[in-house]
Amino acid sequence: MTRTICSRSRRTRSFGNCIRFGIAIGPTYSAPSSLNRWRALDLDNLADRVIKPVFKANGLKWQGWLADRRGLATNLHELGVPDKVIQAILRHEDVSTTQRVYIKTVPQVVTDAMSQLEARNSSRRVVQQTAVN
Repeated sequence: MTRTICSRSRRTRSFGNCIRFGIAIGPTYSAPSSLNRWRALDLDNLADRVIKPVFKANGLKWQGWLADRRGLATNLHELGVPDKVIQAILRHEDVSTTQRVYIKTVPQVVTDAMSQLEARNSSRRVVQQTAVN
């Protein structure tokens, strides 16, 4: 179970980490079942325990959270989602950061080549999943 809470910033003395427009923009916390207190979710630990084993089992290399965010932004852009919405999802202050760093435009010939490769590979092997503790 995860939730986002409002926390008061020490520097600005304002509630900067809150939920805005239904999108969590604050820190994410998880509640361990054995404990009665909330603690911060360690994303590196999550990657080590859950994401990297699945990637490794399928012959892929985890490229990190930045690559994950770039892929999300690029795929949303390709689906026609407005840049301002992508900005809100990635929690950027300025839409130019989203456009300049995260949205990568892919030429159609590259997309077609990857689709052909994906079709060929999907007929050859089944994605193996690993158990998550």
